[in-house]
Amino acid sequence: MNLTKKLTKSISYIILVLLSMVAVNPALAHFGNQASVPDAEESLFTDEDGEAPLLMPENILAGGAPVPKVILSRADLQSRLSRADVQIVQYGDTTTMVIPTDKFFRFESAKLNEDEYIALYHIADFVKSYEDVRINIAGFTDEAGTADYQKALTEQRAEAVLALLWARGLDIDRLYAEGKGSVNNITSNDTLAGRALNRRIEIQWRV
Repeated sequence: MNLTKKLTKSISYIILVLLSMVAVNPALAHFGNQASVPDAEESLFTDEDGEAPLLMPENILAGGAPVPKVILSRADLQSRLSRADVQIVQYGDTTTMVIPTDKFFRFESAKLNEDEYIALYHIADFVKSYEDVRINIAGFTDEAGTADYQKALTEQRAEAVLALLWARGLDIDRLYAEGKGSVNNITSNDTLAGRALNRRIEIQWRV
């Protein structure tokens, strides 16, 4: 890839991230309806009055909540993430982080849950500790709603996580996000607990 193409790719990703940060709240219709166009005036995170978007990386969560200053080891981060219901699975040279979207996103929304901002920072910092590897972010959901609804919601949630990782200092060229909809269920959708497990974000990388 020559320099011009690489710059074009980087600029395109930055534009995508900024758009996801200021307009990604999907205002998705209820189950069975087509996903509606996101409201351009809404953002992932706003100030206490719900007005000005807080776009600076240090203010990316919780309306300007304080960024944790203590540098934690990878083992400490993994322990804290486990207590926050985030699973980290190692299989050969592949690591997969499984994030329950019911806990870390607003209901039927691509807005990150600012009540979990500390754990969200820990997610980003754990991933950041693996340098120079490609980071794949995939969104999944259960079988409720139309295929278009599932695809839109999972894609926008994956992009919101990409924006978080970028804001915490990961190179945009290392980050790839996609929405998978309701494919690749990890358990049956026949129970409430099963559907909750299928609603997730997976961050995966190989070392």
